[in-house]
Amino acid sequence: MKLTDPASLLPPLSVGGSQPDTVQINPSGISQNTDTHIIGITEDKLHRILGDYQRSVVKSRDWVAPLGVFFSLVVALCTSSFNNFILSAYYWKIVFISAAIMSGCVTLASIVSRFRNNPLSVEKLVDVIAGRRKN
Repeated sequence: MKLTDPASLLPPLSVGGSQPDTVQINPSGISQNTDTHIIGITEDKLHRILGDYQRSVVKSRDWVAPLGVFFSLVVALCTSSFNNFILSAYYWKIVFISAAIMSGCVTLASIVSRFRNNPLSVEKLVDVIAGRRKN
């Protein structure tokens, strides 16, 4: 008996029973995807690999917060008229400009870091766990 021979597999299926709108399904073959690859790994090594993966995923989103702070400071600079409060208005403006510049630098550094260190895909993570690829 050949697995791909439709005549020897199953009889045609009828859907709908005695209703006039019955549909016949003739199976043309059966596909089997039952190969199993077993990966043996120690628990501490798996913890290390998954911890590295989790850190890389979190690090890939580190640019969002500095970008939000940068945009907030730029909007505050564009829309505010600084007044004298504890410090003179001139110094308040300098503080906001300095903070915006620092936030912009941190944003750029985190975006560059994001593109240099992409997190692993699921396939690559499995390869690292199986030992077929170095992390």
